Amino acid sequence: MDLPQELIEKLKHTSGFDSDKFIEAHELNPSISIRLNSKKNQSEEIVEYTNVPWLNEGKYIKNKARFSLDPLWHAGSYYVQEASSMIVGCIIKQLIPKEKIINALDFCAAPGGKTTCIADNINENSFLVSNEVNTKRISSLKENVVKWGSGNIAISNSSLNKFSEIEEFFDLILIDAPCSGSGMFRKDEFALKQWSQNLVNSCADAQKEIILGLMNSLSREGILIYSTCSFSREENEAICDFILENEEIENVAISVAKEWNITETLSDKHNAIGYRFWPYKLEGEGFFVSIFRKKGTKEIKEIKSKNIPNYKPSLLMESWIKENLNFNFEPFYTLHKETVGVENRNNSTKINFLKRYIYFVYSGTDIAKESYKEIIPQAELAFSTNVKFIGNTIEVDKTKALNFLSKQSLTYEYPKGWYLIKYLNQGLGFIKQLDNRNNNYYPIEWRLRDF
Repeated sequence: MDLPQELIEKLKHTSGFDSDKFIEAHELNPSISIRLNSKKNQSEEIVEYTNVPWLNEGKYIKNKARFSLDPLWHAGSYYVQEASSMIVGCIIKQLIPKEKIINALDFCAAPGGKTTCIADNINENSFLVSNEVNTKRISSLKENVVKWGSGNIAISNSSLNKFSEIEEFFDLILIDAPCSGSGMFRKDEFALKQWSQNLVNSCADAQKEIILGLMNSLSREGILIYSTCSFSREENEAICDFILENEEIENVAISVAKEWNITETLSDKHNAIGYRFWPYKLEGEGFFVSIFRKKGTKEIKEIKSKNIPNYKPSLLMESWIKENLNFNFEPFYTLHKETVGVENRNNSTKINFLKRYIYFVYSGTDIAKESYKEIIPQAELAFSTNVKFIGNTIEVDKTKALNFLSKQSLTYEYPKGWYLIKYLNQGLGFIKQLDNRNNNYYPIEWRLRDF
């Protein structure tokens, strides 16, 4: 691999850097890792693995897998995620007590790896906004969020200036900033081809803009996690100095075990602590993260929201809900384009408040649609971890699961009605059984096409 010599020269005085080992590492294949969904039952059939040291749910896969042919991947039982970036879960575990109810924001969220990691490590009654500025990336973000099954995530598609108007609302903000991507050279050939010092400088300017734009929305005592998949100091340690120079904020250290081989680094001006992941020292790609806490004492502010539209389900829908669903929260029903959704009542107030600033694409869990006096369960319901479907189910083997995911009609000897298809007890979607055939209601945009 022909690495940029300019990058290597600039890194020579960075803590933990060894140019020879750096070059050697980029001649090796990267590791493959997944993060298990802690809210879904796990099966030993997922994969053979070893543990990622800094996060219990993280696993290194021993043999390269074709994930699209594993129904459990489609079910949201695990997420394919780079191991280094899983440190976000470790940071949250250390700094935010699980019993604490917070408002969180993942600003640069697509395709959803860190969003689902945050959701797994905060209180189930907490509220998480997963924002993506690029409209083209929203569909992949929604699919991954829906399949993960956490009902406390609201997906938004809004620009930075909209968030800058929100005052001290979020107790946790993750800025996994757009960057030059040098940390992913081994996995992304395009990142290597496009790299230049001009790109680094341009990304650093954008990173500063994002930080300044979001700081008003961070609550006092709130945690800011800043990360990149870049090796360049201009995008990492220099940004830490910028944060300390421009905001009323303090740098925060975390506990990092020596055997993890994560390198602690300091910024040039203010000795801000950051953490670097060198691919020759650990199993993972290049990554940088630093943590900050906004100064001051948090003020408990009453959320002033206009009257929330209170949708009341029809008698038919109400009866279906009672017979088929269990909730682990107080439900608040919504109606969007004839589809009935459900949210945690506490979060519905927050969503309604934020709607004056940002545009939401999806929130809560879509459960069903009423059409011609028939209730049609929605695909999103199949994956939910906080809305349990207790109606009819069909457990299938791997071949039938893959056929279902390919939107094929299968033969089932069951009475007429709606059924949730499950594989190893994980929901995949719904079918409608008729007299001599069935209709497959798996969303066409999610269809498995290479089976």
